[in-house]
Amino acid sequence: MTALVCALLLSAGPKTDPALVGTWLLLDHPFLTLTGNGKGQMDEDAITWSADGTTLTVRGPEGDSDQGRYQVQGDVLTLTLGGTALVLQRKGGATPKAPGPLERAAAKATAPAPAGAPPGAAAQVPKAAGADPMTKLLLSSAWCSFSYNKVSGTTRTERFVFSPNGTWSNAARGETYNSGPNGSVAGQHDSGGGGRWEVRGGVVWMSEGDGPLAPVPGSVTTNSNGYPIITSNGREYSSCN
Repeated sequence: MTALVCALLLSAGPKTDPALVGTWLLLDHPFLTLTGNGKGQMDEDAITWSADGTTLTVRGPEGDSDQGRYQVQGDVLTLTLGGTALVLQRKGGATPKAPGPLERAAAKATAPAPAGAPPGAAAQVPKAAGADPMTKLLLSSAWCSFSYNKVSGTTRTERFVFSPNGTWSNAARGETYNSGPNGSVAGQHDSGGGGRWEVRGGVVWMSEGDGPLAPVPGSVTTNSNGYPIITSNGREYSSCN
């Protein structure tokens, strides 16, 4: 009896969700393939996987694992990894709409001349950018945000540039303008930074200078005109020059 129980336990594969089985596309490119026997591929890496109906667990060939909440609605899978919500389309499912600006931005990504590494980043060699859809989107242009505080009269602009050599840089400017009985006062403050970046499993990882890489929560949506918007840390970034 003990031998039979052990055999049954060994033969029982990981718990899987049939709704997840198949190949899922990110920006019209294969990103995640899950088979019914608990094996698959994620961003070209072999994985094993399990799911309980709400949480997907994937394990890499070296034993590293990651978990994310998921929801399947028809042929659309929403998977949240590292705080980033990915919207995936089932391959062979309902025919999706014609490619919009988000897909075109990823497809036409250019490779600008590599920027010099920021100060202090020479101790580690940045990883060259890959060919996944998220990387293509980030490389397709610079990304800018703009905000205005009506109470303080402060405007803030910020511009990020992701380079194919695995480095990033940003420049920010804050401007304040106040007027009162004694006249007007204007102020300006500039700041910037840089570091390394890479995309792992559709999630953007960044470092400050030569510090460790860490996942950056965010999501990619489109505005009313269909253009891509990247939202991260409460700010919205759109494509810019």
